[in-house]
Amino acid sequence: MDRVRMPAAPTHQQRRFAGGFPVTPRVAIEQASAFGWDRWVGSTGTIIAMSTFGASAPSKSLQTKFGFTPEAVVAAARQQIRTRG
Repeated sequence: MDRVRMPAAPTHQQRRFAGGFPVTPRVAIEQASAFGWDRWVGSTGTIIAMSTFGASAPSKSLQTKFGFTPEAVVAAARQQIRTRG
C-alpha cells in the first residue's frame, strides 16, 4: 500500500499516470469532506471521511462516532487487501 501525504500529491500524480505505481489497495482518511478523494482511491477504494457537516463534542468521541479510529482504518485496509490485494 502506498502512503501519500497530500503535499506530495502533484509528484504522486505524475508518477501514477506515468505508470510508476501498480494498482494497489487504496484507503483515504480525511477528517473533512470526501470530495476529490475518489480521484486517488478509484472506484474500488475506500474513503473514510465526514459525510455530514460535523458535530460538537470532544474530539475523541467525534473521531469514534465518524470512524476515525485506528481499528476502523485497519479494518478498511484489511478489507481492501482481501478484495484487491
